[in-house]
Amino acid sequence: MVAYLSLLLCLLPSLALSQADGWKMTDRFHAFRYSLPSSSPSLHPWLLSLSLSSSCFGWSQTSPGGRVVGEFRCPKERGEEVRGRIQNGPYPVDAKVDVKEVKVKVYDDAKIKLHFSKFKKLDEGRVTCFVDEPHKCEG
Repeated sequence: MVAYLSLLLCLLPSLALSQADGWKMTDRFHAFRYSLPSSSPSLHPWLLSLSLSSSCFGWSQTSPGGRVVGEFRCPKERGEEVRGRIQNGPYPVDAKVDVKEVKVKVYDDAKIKLHFSKFKKLDEGRVTCFVDEPHKCEG
């Protein structure tokens, strides 16, 4: 009995650290950040609509550099489609987005920096930059 309990106590930490297939964040979500080369106000409602129609959440913001930046986290089955729309459009007509200048970084761990209960447009004064591109901090 003591040997059985000792074995169980030895295995318990490894069992707690492992997750069954389908329950890891990377099994359930697709997450990325983006930077669109336009500061058109019409991009924020477009991104909100895209998030609502795809069951995603995240945020958008007009950066000091005149780009619309943000993050998305979507259900795994919809994430690549949403990322494709952000990378390739079609965008609102007045946004004038040059597809060659769109930047996207997919997160391997499916974790985003800022979490909100729904997609949110952040004010321009909030610091949201990252250590690397896209939307790298200046200075």
